[in-house]
Amino acid sequence: MKLFERLRKLRNKAMHTVDRQLNVSAQDVVVIILEVHEYLYSGENWVATRRKFLNESAAAHVFFDTDHVEGLIAREFLTVFNLLKPAQIKKFFKIDKTRRLYLCPECKYESDKYEMIEPYYAVLRPNEPSSEHLYCFVCDELHPITRLDCNDDDCPGNVISDEQDFCCTCGTTQYR
Repeated sequence: MKLFERLRKLRNKAMHTVDRQLNVSAQDVVVIILEVHEYLYSGENWVATRRKFLNESAAAHVFFDTDHVEGLIAREFLTVFNLLKPAQIKKFFKIDKTRRLYLCPECKYESDKYEMIEPYYAVLRPNEPSSEHLYCFVCDELHPITRLDCNDDDCPGNVISDEQDFCCTCGTTQYR
């Protein structure tokens, strides 16, 4: 109940005040959305809920098209990910933002169709030098990798996507 009371007060303050000092940041709004989601959909990842919403939206039904959804999710999550503090990322998405993150092959493929973003959403699973998979917490998929040195001399990476043939550290296409 404290969450809804805080949300009600913030909403009333934003809607009914003319104070030029009022400051509600995008981060505040995102955190509240994630907190409300966590309260209402305990155990379900916000990204999965957002994906479901976009796939079932009126626009998807009118245009019979959901091809854009995965790219949109990747872009939206980048905004959310960049707004949140490491502790908030850990709380809402169960990911350590300070851990080495890799380009997700699927999210990169989908986002490259519409916007060139670098979706560093994947982690080694398990987090060991011999790992053969990346896990992406946005697309919620395991992606097979090969541990080979990147072709780019300036890149120290050795995590190569088997699906897309690029280095998951720098994004350079690999020629094997």
